[in-house]
Amino acid sequence: MNDYKSEYIVKNILFFIVFAGIALFGITQILLPKIQIYKTQVSENRRSQLILNQTQSDFDKISTQVRDFIAQNKATFDKLYFPNAKDDSTQERAIEELNEFLHNYFLSFTLTQKKVFVEDDLQRTRLELKGYVSDSTKLVQMMENLHTLPFVLRLEVPLFVEEDSASKSSKVTLGLEIVQSRYRPHTLIIEENLQYKP
Repeated sequence: MNDYKSEYIVKNILFFIVFAGIALFGITQILLPKIQIYKTQVSENRRSQLILNQTQSDFDKISTQVRDFIAQNKATFDKLYFPNAKDDSTQERAIEELNEFLHNYFLSFTLTQKKVFVEDDLQRTRLELKGYVSDSTKLVQMMENLHTLPFVLRLEVPLFVEEDSASKSSKVTLGLEIVQSRYRPHTLIIEENLQYKP
């Protein structure tokens, strides 16, 4: 009977050792790597979520800044957009409107086109204005009212003013530059309906 008990004990010990070995092998080779992969994935998901939250926050902040910038500079954007210089007729129309505008301030004048060039999606038309004003206040009024034109117009220096005692008027020579947009939005901007609308 003693032999039976010792044999039973040995078999149980061997079974326990085999069972413990299989369990240990399963835990270390199968279960622990899966747990490690899961932990890595959870960590990566948290990191991705943090990046997404930060990116969304930055996007919202930049969108707000862009909307504020457009609201503050709407008049200038409208002027750049309105005569969107995709053809020569808009340039001609701008020069015609400038002629009508200048008739309100000058007794007589000549407007000569000097140069047309495109720089950074902006078409710049350089003009030279020579004319006579009744007095310097008319010239000042003209400069103050340039913002009423439906396009961007820059005055260029130098500005020459000479008194003409014979006609009791002032001869003025100055440079002007009409700035018009030649910007063509990327197809993605058009598809997503992101372009500026006046």
